[in-house]
Formats: sequence, C-alpha cells, structure tokens
Amino acid sequence: MPQKHPDSSVQTEIAEIVDINREFLRLLTDPHLAATGGALGLDEATLCCLRQLNPDQIECIAAAPLLLAEFSPFPGDDQADNKYSQRTDRMVADEDVPPDWQRELTGFANRLLTFVWQASRHDRLLSAFCLGLDKSQALELAKLSFSGISRGGDSVATSLHVRLSRHPTFWPDLIRSVRSGSREQQLASQLAAIQLSIIRRYLPAASAGEPRYF
Repeated sequence: MPQKHPDSSVQTEIAEIVDINREFLRLLTDPHLAATGGALGLDEATLCCLRQLNPDQIECIAAAPLLLAEFSPFPGDDQADNKYSQRTDRMVADEDVPPDWQRELTGFANRLLTFVWQASRHDRLLSAFCLGLDKSQALELAKLSFSGISRGGDSVATSLHVRLSRHPTFWPDLIRSVRSGSREQQLASQLAAIQLSIIRRYLPAASAGEPRYF
C-alpha cells in the first residue's frame, strides 16, 4: 500500500488557502466596488492598484500561504461582539456598496467562518500556520457550538477585513513585487504575511476588539 508523503497534507491545506485567497481577491477587485473608495480595511489607492493587476499577478498574490482575510472579532463571541458593536467605524459603507456585492461578501464570510471554525477544532497546524490564529484564539473558537458560530449570519461580514490592511507597507510591497519583482522578492513578500502576523500578536491592541497593528 503506497504511503502518503508527510508533506502532502500541508500541501493540500495550503492549496485550500490559496483557493480562499483567490475568491477573496475576486471580491476585492470586483469592478462594481470601484466607486466605493476603500473597503474591508484597504484604502482606495491600494484597491485601485489591485484592480490594475493582470490574472497572473492576482494569482501570485493569492499564493500567499496564509489567509489574506481575517475576522476581528470572531462572530459568535458574545463579549467580542458587544465590544465590536460599540465601534463607530465600518469595514464597508452601506450606502456605497452594491447590494449584490454585499450578498456575495456575506456568503463568503459565512463559508470562511465555518472553515476556520472546523480547522480550529480538528487541525491545529492549519489554524496556526495557514489561518494565522494564535493558540488562545483557536481554543476559544473551538469551544463555540455550531449554533454559536452561526449566530448573526447576516452581519458576519462586518467582522471581516483584509489581513494586515493597516500595516503601512505590507500591501504596497506585495503588489509592487508581483508587478516588477523577481521570484525571490515575490516569495519574500508572500512569506512576510506570516512573519508580520506573528509579530502583531505580541503588540498591544489599539483598543478592545481591535486587531493589533504597528
């Protein structure tokens, strides 16, 4: 009986992450979003640069081995949800976002949340390495029931944003590398998502319920 290569499961998981990233980038580069300014934490200039990339360049960004989308706070966490509801900023402006796009985003966010929840319960390696969850996040998320994780399905997208969207150079560097960088520079920019996400965990949050940035 042929043995499964020890790296094959990791390769399968990374392939799943790339597929999720590809769908997320499709949403971010939707031409119907062009008139809304920034969205999901990314400013208008960065979104404009993303839309100017060709399909091969978008695919290169999608190949980052870490989710390019993240939840903060995780929907279904009552304490975090209460803190989040007190925030005045919105990830997406309701008046500007096309309804069809908002429905697509909500569907994507619900599917992604279920995927992340399942991974936190059954695959610690995937949670830590590919999803960017620290140990405490994964443990707390794994405790939630299906009904808990499903609560507020229509509003789950309000917790979704672009990973490292508030970092001053990550996204500009990533886009620049796929436009004109070498393969080594592109790989370094992709892997920077993991390094910067790990560093961010050890920095103080700006306020309760906020992702930590520097």
